[in-house]
Amino acid sequence: MLVTHHDAILESTTKLSQCRWVKKTIHSKRSVFLFTRLVELRREAGLTQRELAAKLGREQAMIARIESGERRVDVLEFYTLLTILCADPEKEMLGLFKALAAMSSED
Repeated sequence: MLVTHHDAILESTTKLSQCRWVKKTIHSKRSVFLFTRLVELRREAGLTQRELAAKLGREQAMIARIESGERRVDVLEFYTLLTILCADPEKEMLGLFKALAAMSSED
């Protein structure tokens, strides 16, 4: 039987979902920390959600979903947001990782 790339991905995803250490994080304390920091940075930059969305070429609702924790942000989006918000991406990532490491892994 021919195993496709898609089949391999499904198999690995199934195995990962069975591991105890793989948890959903979208509503975790760590996730709350991340989107709270994004809200702080947006406010420090003096931007509204609508203005930030316009700079991204996206709708305001997307920013609202990110800031409320309803939508995840990948690392590239996070970098773009930091850049638009005139924040130092390296400093923010280091601060984020330090804060996350200090938090209990048990949410």
